[in-house]
Amino acid sequence: MADCELVRVQARITLPDDLCGAIDAARMRWNPELASKNPAHITIVYHDEAPDPGLLRSRLERVCRGTAPFALCLGAVEKFSETESGACIKVADPTGGVEKLRRAILAPPFTARAWFGLHVTLLHPTYGFRLAEAWLELSSLQSGASFVAERIDLITGIGPATETLVSLTLSGASAADV
Repeated sequence: MADCELVRVQARITLPDDLCGAIDAARMRWNPELASKNPAHITIVYHDEAPDPGLLRSRLERVCRGTAPFALCLGAVEKFSETESGACIKVADPTGGVEKLRRAILAPPFTARAWFGLHVTLLHPTYGFRLAEAWLELSSLQSGASFVAERIDLITGIGPATETLVSLTLSGASAADV
């Protein structure tokens, strides 16, 4: 298990290309260490919540087969917190699609984080020392866009070393199809 603990595997929803332009340009300007070769995304399961990559993949494959695509909405740009510099775009999950996925995937032996909030990281807190200079540009990014999440990516690595292990289509029937 020691080797599994060294592997950083997470599940995420990558933003569609039509929403990434200005977001990824700002991320590359202010946080190139993490944005390079790592498109704007919403992490839905973190490595510390699901430390067994094989079990995570198995559950994700099963859950994606039974889950229909669902809508997500990009909200306002916000600072992470007063004590943790950095900036993100808040994300709303109006139909509870991510919540349902997380509940199914993070059953024992996995453990969900005590606090979880959907967001797209613009400036990671590790590089928060740039926030004062970056805030004007980051806070002006357009918000309010919505999109349909159609796939979940299982990724490994961090920043430019990120690699997609598998991209799974949400293929369950929607309420309209039933």
